[in-house]
Amino acid sequence: MKKLSNSDVLKNLDEKLKHLEPAEREDLRKIIGDYKHLFPDVPSRTEMIYHDVEIEDTARPIKQHPYRLNPMKQRYLQDEINYLLANDIIEPSNSNWSSS
Repeated sequence: MKKLSNSDVLKNLDEKLKHLEPAEREDLRKIIGDYKHLFPDVPSRTEMIYHDVEIEDTARPIKQHPYRLNPMKQRYLQDEINYLLANDIIEPSNSNWSSS
């Protein structure tokens, strides 16, 4: 399963920037080089922002079954979920608001 390929893009940066003027290309190459650590191949979690969903007191959870998938798509989905769990990008939920 192919994942992010930021390292491949960074290796071929000149190809991606060829539409820019030479001075712009050099400026951007320097900025990207200075912040290379922000372009990993494996996504990660951030603690820089917080997301909160405010629920009205009268709101009730909506129960919905998962979409049906053919076996190949189901395997792909499970592989993706396992990858996201293993890389601490998502976590299991037991919320009344999660579909099951």
